[in-house]
Amino acid sequence: SSDDNTEEDKKQEREEIGKEQMAWLKENAYRYGFIVRYPKQKESITGKTYQPFTLRYVGKELAKYMYDEEKAMEEVDFESFLK
Repeated sequence: SSDDNTEEDKKQEREEIGKEQMAWLKENAYRYGFIVRYPKQKESITGKTYQPFTLRYVGKELAKYMYDEEKAMEEVDFESFLK
């Protein structure tokens, strides 16, 4: 029964759920206008370590562009994009 789960089992289950949620966010957040603010492998550009839990709303169109082109906010010319 589920009552037999140890605290370690519960912790492992929470970690697995967290990984699944982070993977979903990474693949789908842009569809709702959000981007991962400090993406993986952009540390030298953002000055921050990868933070998959830090999201920013930039709008659907810009989020899709940033997702497709694998751009961090520092790499986007917002003025030309908004024209």
